[in-house]
Amino acid sequence: MRLVALFFIFSTTTALFADTSEKPNVIIFFMDDMGYGDCKAYNPESKVSLPNIESLCADGMRFTDAHSPSAVCAPSRYSVMTGNYPWRGRLENGTWMFHQRSQILDGQTTLGQLMQNAGYSTAFLGKVHLGGTVFSTTTKKPVSWKYDYRDIDFSRKWKDGPSDLGFEFSYSLPQGIQGPPYIAFRNGMLDGAPEDLIEWEPGSYGNSVIPTKGFGLKQWDSSTAGPDLIREATGFIDRHVEAGTGKPFFMHYCTESCHVPHTPPKTLAGKTIRGKAGDAHLDMLLEADIQLGMLIAHLKAHEILENTLILFTSDNGGLARGKPGHKLLGHNSNAPLRGSKATIWEGGHRVPLIARWGDGTPAGSPITP
Repeated sequence: MRLVALFFIFSTTTALFADTSEKPNVIIFFMDDMGYGDCKAYNPESKVSLPNIESLCADGMRFTDAHSPSAVCAPSRYSVMTGNYPWRGRLENGTWMFHQRSQILDGQTTLGQLMQNAGYSTAFLGKVHLGGTVFSTTTKKPVSWKYDYRDIDFSRKWKDGPSDLGFEFSYSLPQGIQGPPYIAFRNGMLDGAPEDLIEWEPGSYGNSVIPTKGFGLKQWDSSTAGPDLIREATGFIDRHVEAGTGKPFFMHYCTESCHVPHTPPKTLAGKTIRGKAGDAHLDMLLEADIQLGMLIAHLKAHEILENTLILFTSDNGGLARGKPGHKLLGHNSNAPLRGSKATIWEGGHRVPLIARWGDGTPAGSPITP
């Protein structure tokens, strides 16, 4: 199953429930660089226990032959957002930088717009990698490729970011934690003060890592990106329920985990993460599992879990064995497949895909080729 098919599944689902009050809430939990073999439900030899993901498999449907549109993230993210193959966007290999012209062409419908038109409240959280436009204070025009961050007009909205793609609420990391800018946008606006922007040099800063030179907020900490995302996600659910509009919600939740740099938080939800799994990469997987568990617990607390469709998948295959900071302890992110992220083999694009919805489908159903 190609992940671009998710777009068409939503098209069919929203049409099916268009004239009823039975529309389910929908959450896409979109992992970054999680491989087919990272979870014991797919690979019993996995060296990390991910109880919430494994429970999702037991309670829902587990697809065993799902494939991402690309073996790297930006093209896959475009495809899931629009339902198009990567080469139908502006650049066939994807748009990576936050100031590049949007990968999404005029007239292409986005997942946010589709769900919004179907009567959903919509939210985007996390890594974007779809391009966009920021403007120069001096020229009032879009900044050039070689820009000076001090000339960016942060009083203006990040154009063509998630808030322009059909998402009523967004908390966006333009490049996740892997590169500059080391900032977040809240509803298209800088989440912070422009005077707090600095030029970061590569290196380790306490628990945080800056992998590539570039600008960001001086308080940036890569190890707190995940906790920030789940806080914003649960906050959105709280506000949605409290508003009592009767509308369902759609959330596109794009984790920072488990892309490099591997900087897990010390704790999350009262549980130790850093050092727990014996390797920073595996700790990041554990962090994402806890994020998923927090979302599910929040849905239960609001008594809306059984009317929420949760789709769990990854943007591409997992990391190769022996990557820096990836000791693995004998762990193989892509077992039993050949290859890894950014390769042409199945390990580069065959990914976990799990669906859970309290619709009467027999629990634990595997969906085989």
